[in-house]
Amino acid sequence: MANAGIDAIIQQAMKDSPVRDASLAIVHGTKLVYARGYTLAEPDWPQVQPATCFRIASVSKTVTALAIYQLIEAGTLKVAYKLQDILQLKTPFGTGPVDPRFSQITIKHLLEHTSGLDTNSYRNDISVQNAFLAAGKINALPVTAAMTDSFIAGLSLVTAPGSTQAYSNCGYYLLARVVAKLWSKNAPIDAMQSHLFDPLSIHHIRRARSLIADQTAGEARYQQPDLNIFQSVMTPQRPLVPDEYGTEQLEKQEGSGGLSAATIDLARLIAILINQGDNPAMKRTTLTDMLSAGAAVSAAGMGRAGYGFDFLQNQGGGKYYGQKGGSLSSSNDVLQFNGDWGFAMCWGAPPFAAANWYPDFPSVMNIARQTNWGNTDLFPQFGMPSL
Repeated sequence: MANAGIDAIIQQAMKDSPVRDASLAIVHGTKLVYARGYTLAEPDWPQVQPATCFRIASVSKTVTALAIYQLIEAGTLKVAYKLQDILQLKTPFGTGPVDPRFSQITIKHLLEHTSGLDTNSYRNDISVQNAFLAAGKINALPVTAAMTDSFIAGLSLVTAPGSTQAYSNCGYYLLARVVAKLWSKNAPIDAMQSHLFDPLSIHHIRRARSLIADQTAGEARYQQPDLNIFQSVMTPQRPLVPDEYGTEQLEKQEGSGGLSAATIDLARLIAILINQGDNPAMKRTTLTDMLSAGAAVSAAGMGRAGYGFDFLQNQGGGKYYGQKGGSLSSSNDVLQFNGDWGFAMCWGAPPFAAANWYPDFPSVMNIARQTNWGNTDLFPQFGMPSL
């Protein structure tokens, strides 16, 4: 059932920005109480449904942190473990990492953005390709995740591990590589699917696809507001493509920003973060350890918190406030929870004119809290049993 007040706020934001497609899901306790897709576009634009997937950018880091803590719960990993002991990376020349400090990087450093890694150079696939050419190894685009791993090993650290916090996409990229390695999977998404998504009956979190031709059914359509075009990194010919439809390879970045998700499935993750009990994927004690560690980082004033979030706060009584945002030039997203309530919001373009939507969306959530949802739980309607 539609909520006119909530829908009016979203639709006005779309008109003002403009944004052609958006999606919202609201959680109360362990229940999904509202799920809506919004389309404001020409007639042939795909109609957004609650199960439509959007690129979630850095909200992918929340998924990665959960996957890391599943390994910790299984006894396979500890935050003190050294990254290099697990991945054993070599440069394109086949030698060990060029910076001797690389061997000091721990899982905790990666979770807290204190690894000292160069945060974004690994995303430049042309630089990765050139590094292999310099090593006398002929290759063609697109580069692989294994090549990217080697490229990272060939970079010097920016700061000493543990000395400085700097938001690190590279760190979370590597955390996802740890997840794949320790679960003996070919790619992080395979490990996430088997160990996190399947137990929670999540059906709509997947690898984002870079090229227009590769978009899968049920994916939102994106339009960067300035209609910029750049050279593709996905084929040797490097044709001009619309921004973020091949200008960066999303497929190998599951851990840092390369996932696509429906808000109803992000809502499922919100529900387990709110839930005071165990869930089919993780024990509550494991989640408490993760959230408490992140809250401690936030309380220490260390910028963007880590542990999969931008900010966390321990509210007492087993409850936490947390939020994580994601931003691409063609989409913006947020996952937020606060005590008994939470929401996920995805936009198919940056909602520049939407007032106060990030990170708490008070105009929407105030209406949600004042609405009598009764015994509503929409999760079963989307193939997810009630928690």
